[in-house]
Amino acid sequence: MKVLNVDPATCKRWKYADRIESEFFKINELAEDILRNGQINPVLIRLTDDKDFKYELFAGSRSWKACLLANIPLKAILTEYDDREAA
Repeated sequence: MKVLNVDPATCKRWKYADRIESEFFKINELAEDILRNGQINPVLIRLTDDKDFKYELFAGSRSWKACLLANIPLKAILTEYDDREAA
């Protein structure tokens, strides 16, 4: 398993993501914490054929959103999971 540093702007959320926008509470605090201490847990991504995004994120939405807000690289594990495996 290899952890990559990816630009969070190249990621989109999985169409079946179960975290709703209201669950992104204290995202500014999380962004500040990641800036100070680093991202502890990498997110899970896979390649997508979407012309606007390179990756699809299916685990780690809060970390993704915080890194996007802080404009810092996102630590991610690239998988080949299909929708069933991702669920």
